[in-house]
Amino acid sequence: MIRIAVALPAQLSEAGRRALLTALADADRYGHDLTVEGATVWAEIDRTPACH
Repeated sequence: MIRIAVALPAQLSEAGRRALLTALADADRYGHDLTVEGATVWAEIDRTPACH
């Protein structure tokens, strides 16, 4: 599994929002965390072994 987490800026443009949602749609799991430090979006991608 690969997990990617990024901090969200306070303001996100409409183009940035669409790009983020498109990227999250490709993930196996995703979520949004909000803490006193700010907002974070994360995504997890399952890795499957390569077949030879």
